[in-house]
Amino acid sequence: MESLIDAILGLGRNKWKRQASHRAQLRVEALEPRELLSAVVAPRYVLINGNLFQQTGATRKLVDRRVLQYAVGKGKATVYCLETDGGLHRFGVRASRRGTLIDGNIQSFTLAKDGLTITENRRDGTTWQVQKNGTKQQIGGQPGRVGTK
Repeated sequence: MESLIDAILGLGRNKWKRQASHRAQLRVEALEPRELLSAVVAPRYVLINGNLFQQTGATRKLVDRRVLQYAVGKGKATVYCLETDGGLHRFGVRASRRGTLIDGNIQSFTLAKDGLTITENRRDGTTWQVQKNGTKQQIGGQPGRVGTK
């Protein structure tokens, strides 16, 4: 005969019997579809002490050094940099360290509203317009020298 304490504590005759196990079957259920929205952050450009950086979020990448002036082209796909030596360079949005030299001997430049046409003010006093295809035309400066290059 079991003692009352053994019966309460589960000791005694039935102590070696297996208790019924509760088994759980795991399975995967599909929930409703979810969409993740991602924002593409367009790069912006920052000029600090002659160094031009491409900034995307908190990340800065050096584009060019010795920069006097810069302009961002149509669709922010191209950036134009005027360097201290008078070289005007074009960089793609991925900002490789080697830009394409557009022209030299430049004092200043402006980018037209179309984001493709450049007006160059050269150090010799002439003004040239550069089309996207590379065609250059003198539009001002010393008389008698106006024409296509």
